[in-house]
Amino acid sequence: MNYFPVKSFMTKYICTVLILFIFSKSVNAQPLENHILRATRMDSAKNYFGALSEFDTASSLSPSDNRSYYLRGVVKMKLENFAGAIQDFTTAIVFNLKTDYVFFARGFTKRHKNDFIGAIQDFNSAIEISQLSDVYYNERGDAKESIQDYKGAVEDYSKAIEINPQNASYFAKRGISKNSLEDYRGAIQDFNKVI
Repeated sequence: MNYFPVKSFMTKYICTVLILFIFSKSVNAQPLENHILRATRMDSAKNYFGALSEFDTASSLSPSDNRSYYLRGVVKMKLENFAGAIQDFTTAIVFNLKTDYVFFARGFTKRHKNDFIGAIQDFNSAIEISQLSDVYYNERGDAKESIQDYKGAVEDYSKAIEINPQNASYFAKRGISKNSLEDYRGAIQDFNKVI
């Protein structure tokens, strides 16, 4: 199952890994970097258990290095170990990796665990950092739809459409939320844009 709905998230993931390698200031930089590099290669090759082992080693070499926790969380999410992924994303945040994509990843994972309120809080944090991601608004809209906050969902889908009007699924989702609000005319207008 693919838990990363857009390529932009994976692009940020890959760029982050490269940037973190370049600017690393860890005392144990070389061995740590080797384990993280091997782990990311294993992850790319879908050898998730091998990647976990390498990330475990990296985090034991430098327990406060936030990269290992974030990247290990991504792998755990792929393995549907949502509780473990949330724990790793939280640890990365505690060790000062407070970036939009970490909050997004944790929120996305919480949504898959049906913790919609927690997901919305993390999506709020991601949006505070980066307001230009249609994906963040879409995911927050999905979480709001799940708790029957249809008005909030319509607002988020509208913002996602404002940022990326080419994504037809945003119109469909907004139409569904408008229908739930008994705004049938607005729902039909959105559904017509999908057709």
